[in-house]
Amino acid sequence: FRALLKAREGRGAIDLETIGRAVLETYASGPTLALFLTPPGCTGKISERPCVSRLARLQLEDGADIVTNFRFHTVGLPDPLLRRCLLLMDGTRDRAALCDALAREVESGAVQAPEEVAKSTKPLREALVEGIERNIKMARRFSLLES
Repeated sequence: FRALLKAREGRGAIDLETIGRAVLETYASGPTLALFLTPPGCTGKISERPCVSRLARLQLEDGADIVTNFRFHTVGLPDPLLRRCLLLMDGTRDRAALCDALAREVESGAVQAPEEVAKSTKPLREALVEGIERNIKMARRFSLLES
């Protein structure tokens, strides 16, 4: 709040109580504002070796198709290949290694490829590359990637 007050210097009077009241009213009015005592552990940056939260990976290991993100919301993951991809994002694999691991899963029958990948005329690994990039961006958008 003090930084907001300092930024307003010279623009008319506003006090800490007014700012506090506005923040609380916004928070109470609905899901437009989230307040945390500490910053959530998620990141907006995508690393070379993406890492999905340990909690989400544990939930996926238990067979869940709904996981909890860093903002304490649940995220539905209906696609088995997406779930497997997120489970493999443990910070130890780059995109090529993710692609290889997913390809092995599909080839072994452990997970079924989506129809778009199965019907693709491209080699399996090449068809998976685009999906992996989409999955990584989705993990970031849904606050699942660790910082």
